[in-house]
Amino acid sequence: MDESLTRRLGAEFLGTFALAFQAISWLRSWSTRVEVKCGRYELHSLGADPETVVLIRMINHSGHEVKITSVGWAHQRRKGPAFVIARPWPLELPLPFTIPPRDSQEVWTKPDLLGLDLDRKVRAQVTTSDGKLFKSKRVSARTLAEGQ
Repeated sequence: MDESLTRRLGAEFLGTFALAFQAISWLRSWSTRVEVKCGRYELHSLGADPETVVLIRMINHSGHEVKITSVGWAHQRRKGPAFVIARPWPLELPLPFTIPPRDSQEVWTKPDLLGLDLDRKVRAQVTTSDGKLFKSKRVSARTLAEGQ
């Protein structure tokens, strides 16, 4: 093979690779991707004592806004029902709500309102308007409720 043919083939390969990369990036930006995290935190407000809450943070990694239709806890047993938080705090945030592209939103509830089996691990879960379900990593219900 001569040198000009090798260069041309290399340029064609590089162009094809760049085009494929752009296509995959574009497709990924339009798929719904939400990261869910949960934990026990202290909520500080001006002029008030700190309040312990269980916080669920939803991070929209999509290139479009995502509408969250439900927030709650994944079932604790494989066939058991899920627990849904009907009206998470802050109170001015009714369900459903939207998260802008590449932004996040937090909701919380009080630990004594969880109603979970403390001997099991649970996952926070959110459902989007396009029917997708996203869950957090497993965490001990006792840690969320009692902080141990």
